[in-house]
Amino acid sequence: MSEITPITEWPAYEDNPFGGDPVTQNLNVPYDKGDLCWLLVATIICWQITPAIGFLYAGMHRRKSALTMVFQSLFCASACGIQFWVYGYSLYQSHTTGPGWGDLSLAGLHNVGAQPSLANSGIPDILYAAFGMTFVTATAMILAGAMLERGRLFPSMVFLLCWTTFVYYVLAYWEWNPSGWLYKLGVYDFAGSGPVHIASGFGALAWSIMLGPRVRHEEEAATASNTATTTTTTTTAAANSSSPATASGEMTPPAAQPEGAEKTAATTAKPRRQHVQPHNPFLVGLGTVFIWFGWFAFNGASTANLSLRSIYVVVNTNLAACGGGLAWSALEYVHEHLHSRKRQNNIGSSAAGDATGGTASPASGGGGGGSIDGFNTTASGGKFSIVGFCSGIIAGLVGITPAAGYVPVYTAALVGALTAVCSFYVVRHKHRLVIRGRAVDDGLDIFAIHGVGGVVGDILTGFFAATFVPALDGASGSTYAGGWWERNWVQMGYQLAAALTCAAWSFVVSCLLLFIIDKIPGLHLRATEEEELRGLDFKYLSDSTFSGGGGGVHGDEEEGLRRWYAVQAYEGVPVPVNVAMPSPADAKGIEVKRD
Repeated sequence: MSEITPITEWPAYEDNPFGGDPVTQNLNVPYDKGDLCWLLVATIICWQITPAIGFLYAGMHRRKSALTMVFQSLFCASACGIQFWVYGYSLYQSHTTGPGWGDLSLAGLHNVGAQPSLANSGIPDILYAAFGMTFVTATAMILAGAMLERGRLFPSMVFLLCWTTFVYYVLAYWEWNPSGWLYKLGVYDFAGSGPVHIASGFGALAWSIMLGPRVRHEEEAATASNTATTTTTTTTAAANSSSPATASGEMTPPAAQPEGAEKTAATTAKPRRQHVQPHNPFLVGLGTVFIWFGWFAFNGASTANLSLRSIYVVVNTNLAACGGGLAWSALEYVHEHLHSRKRQNNIGSSAAGDATGGTASPASGGGGGGSIDGFNTTASGGKFSIVGFCSGIIAGLVGITPAAGYVPVYTAALVGALTAVCSFYVVRHKHRLVIRGRAVDDGLDIFAIHGVGGVVGDILTGFFAATFVPALDGASGSTYAGGWWERNWVQMGYQLAAALTCAAWSFVVSCLLLFIIDKIPGLHLRATEEEELRGLDFKYLSDSTFSGGGGGVHGDEEEGLRRWYAVQAYEGVPVPVNVAMPSPADAKGIEVKRD
């Protein structure tokens, strides 16, 4: 057996890109075991962010398309991971590159081994590659939510892989590779606001515009009604004594349903604004918890070593999430309280009009006895929202992503809160964004929280950055000149340039990619109206097919379709009723296979 000698000096990259001969040399000696352990554990923690986003999005969807988001998260973790191995890492972290883009010298992770990484000479290339893979899979999944209930699955997969190639890896190279022009400019983007949040947010805006809005509830109800009139048999889909949920997640009060009235898919759907409430706030909260947990590693390990700066980053990350969640919840509560007071005043005015012989306007919510559709409306005060709190937490994490390694700890909560406030009001007024006479349907608020939140985070980084924070890593010293607070006025310009560059590149390239993909035969972006009404889960996933009692795994296809419609109608989701429906008792007794 040959003698193994410890390596004392790394060879020139051109001579040995791998870093040495592991058969005769011990390549572990130059590295600190604590740094290696920290980054490796952080990589494992970061990986679960991608499926956690899938859980979050699944909870935000209506039930009939929720599982598609879980499937999409697994696709991003798998396909984007393979893509990263084949050529992705090489495109943004190759050592021999120009100012615009990387090359394929590291394709297939060839020669990626013990040689020090470009991010930190104390971390080997192979470990930094493993850590970087979790970034691209999470970014792709953030963007994937823009297909919201009406995008076709296979074209979305093609788009995501093209988008990561021509948007994510380009921006990551510009900001994170020492040869990138934004890196040389001196932009402060600690953990990826530009390539991750701004890029995915503006990419989602482009995707939402290209797809167009979802079929609205009133249109769904009309479609279901028109289809139902053409069938030979249409029976009830819910028991008269029950209170089925509407498509927005609210319950239809018994008092609002005429006694003995037949309840079909058309009659159970109330015209209302699309996607008022997610179908599963618990799943939204669970996904947010895992994202928050993963973001400690996402930001904390971006120092590429274990140091005081790493600890500082973790503290900043937590405080920003706290500030964002509290700010969003406070704003939501105040607006809900004001809306409640206004509603009470309208009801009081209507009641007074009735007492004096006047007529209350239906739009004012007027009705005798201070009730609307059987519900008592005399109670005052606002309400909190789990989904709102989660949105604020995510916004705070977005805002601190570029700032965590640069701003003092006493500004972190403020960064999170300000980002949440800006995102909140973009969400509140998003209906004003109208393209070709139709409001842009970004139902998951990816643009508001990640796109706008990322831009706000970049600006706040340029304002609050301090010289001493990056110096806590023990190596930076006076490399960073701080931000506006420390009279480094030009830094704000750099931050704005980086944010606008990432936003414009992502939006324009996304539109081009979507336009080209949509023109390819078999890759049109949008699902048909019938597929949208049924739900993407029924279109793409066998897990959502119900047993028909025919003896097979999923039973007869027609029977499964019949029962799917029955349960959808019972849950308040308007669907075309083009097959004979089971009785209300049968509909209540149907067992969902995926549960």
